[in-house]
Amino acid sequence: MSPLLAEPATRGGALAEERARLDADMQVLRETEANLKAYEKRLRTMQAEIDATIRQRRVETAAPAPVRTKNATAAPFGGSSDALRTEWDKLIRARELLELEQAHLRGDRIALRDETAVVRRRAQSMVEREARMADREETLLAGQPPERIETVAPESVESAPMLAKIAKAPLAMTRALMGLSGD
Repeated sequence: MSPLLAEPATRGGALAEERARLDADMQVLRETEANLKAYEKRLRTMQAEIDATIRQRRVETAAPAPVRTKNATAAPFGGSSDALRTEWDKLIRARELLELEQAHLRGDRIALRDETAVVRRRAQSMVEREARMADREETLLAGQPPERIETVAPESVESAPMLAKIAKAPLAMTRALMGLSGD
C-alpha cells in the first residue's frame, strides 16, 4: 500500500483521539460549571438569610421616637382633675423651653469656639510681629542697616506720582488759561 492511502486512516485515528480528548475536557468544564452554580446558589441563600436576620434585628431593636405633644403625655394619676392637667401642661411647656435653651446654648458654644480660634490666631500673629520687631531692634542697636520693609503696596507707590499729576492738572490748566505762572 502506498503511504498516501494509509495517511487518511491515521488522520482519522488522530481526529478520533482529539475528539475524545475534547469531549473529556467539555465534560470536566460542565462539571465545574455545575459545581460553581451550586456554590453560587448556596452563597445567595446564605446572603438572603443574613439580610433577613439584620432586618429582623432592626425591627426588634427599633423603638418608636417619643412624641412630645400635650395629648401624648398621660397623667400618672387617675382622674381628670383640671388642676392636674394644668400642672402637666406647665411641665410640658417647661420641657419645651428647656430644649430651646439647650439648642441656643449649643449655638453659643459653637460661636464661642469660633471666636476663641480667631483670638488664638491674632495672638499668634502678635507673637510673630513682636519677634520681628525685636529682631529689627537688635539689628538697629548693632549698627547694621535695617532691612527694608515695604509697608505700602508696590502698585500704589508707582501710581502716587500719577495721582498727583491728575490732581494738579485742573489747576495747571487754569493757570495756563489765565496767564499766571506755575509757581
